[in-house]
Amino acid sequence: MEGDERSATVQEKLEDALEHAENDRTRFLLRSALQDLLIDADVGSD
Repeated sequence: MEGDERSATVQEKLEDALEHAENDRTRFLLRSALQDLLIDADVGSD
């Protein structure tokens, strides 16, 4: 369960950073990292 809590914290930080990103490249990288995190969390729940 600790991994789930850590994923949630990382997800929140990525979402916050995405809101404050200053350029398209940064937004793209943050979105990619967030998608990877969500995919990994989904696969890990199986």
